[in-house]
Amino acid sequence: MTTVDDVREAIRNEGLTGQNLFDDHGIREDEVGIRRTPHGLLVFTTDERAASCNEQTFSDESAAYDEFLARLRAGNRLAAARQAARTLEREQRLASAGNMYRDEFTSIPDRYSLGVEERSGRRYVSFPVSNSAADYNEYYAVTDDQYGQVLADPVAAVAFVNECRKHWHDDLLMQKPGWNRGTADVQEYAGEDPRTMAAPGRTLNISLPAEVAVPLITDTFRAAGLRRTNTTGATVALTYGSGTREWLSTILPTEIIPGMRRWSWSFRVVISVLDERPGGCVVRVEGNRFAAAGSTVDFYLTTLDAAVTALRAAGAGVAAEQVTDRQDKRQQRPSRG
Repeated sequence: MTTVDDVREAIRNEGLTGQNLFDDHGIREDEVGIRRTPHGLLVFTTDERAASCNEQTFSDESAAYDEFLARLRAGNRLAAARQAARTLEREQRLASAGNMYRDEFTSIPDRYSLGVEERSGRRYVSFPVSNSAADYNEYYAVTDDQYGQVLADPVAAVAFVNECRKHWHDDLLMQKPGWNRGTADVQEYAGEDPRTMAAPGRTLNISLPAEVAVPLITDTFRAAGLRRTNTTGATVALTYGSGTREWLSTILPTEIIPGMRRWSWSFRVVISVLDERPGGCVVRVEGNRFAAAGSTVDFYLTTLDAAVTALRAAGAGVAAEQVTDRQDKRQQRPSRG
């Protein structure tokens, strides 16, 4: 049974603040109070105007003390979260003070900007996000080629910005977010969500020969756990999962090894060379036959982003189109006849 001594001990041991215990001081804003009345113990909360609200009367003193402590602890957790958010906002403001972001183009309807960070010369795409304490911008680094592409093509720009809003390109963040990361409203572009597509894929215009680019893409997917199943001419096929893995996932206790939940996933990836030219190629990287679609499509898209990053790390210029569903067969590799 909880007593008033237990309450005082909890306040002392847990460092709780914002309490008014039996009117030991005047009414203040944002406090939890308890007082005796002719009808029992009254537990109440005050708002930002110091007005009493959420009043509840208890005839059972132990229940009243339990309710008082529950509200007081919840209020302290909320106050700590708000303080952490304010600290994050201050840190982000101080961090951004070291950068000179200069917007060169702003789309008011689609709420994004393009610009240059003057100290480093890096180009960026930015958009506003909000958390519980503040509004601020997230900045994503882009190459000169990407910058020119999104500047010239509003549809491609909105598609790329929406992918950033969904956190698909966090490797491009110029400032890493804190624990209280803000969220952005996704302005959907014309077309389907990749998670609803039968065969989502991205066409890559790469400034490397196909014999160099395709192995780089293939190796990235193999490092993520896919295995090569077939290579025919200009096409490489890989798969994630197998019948044996799916069967094992149904009989083994996945709660013991959480990573085994992926054993039930399965999907295929097809890497096709659509066109070749001296020193460059056009490649389509497509996924299909997804099981556990939400998780596997996300995993596929994340790995696809990693492949693009690997190409750029190898010195390639990569123009990555937005994710689309399976292309028309007429857009496949042209005949060399």
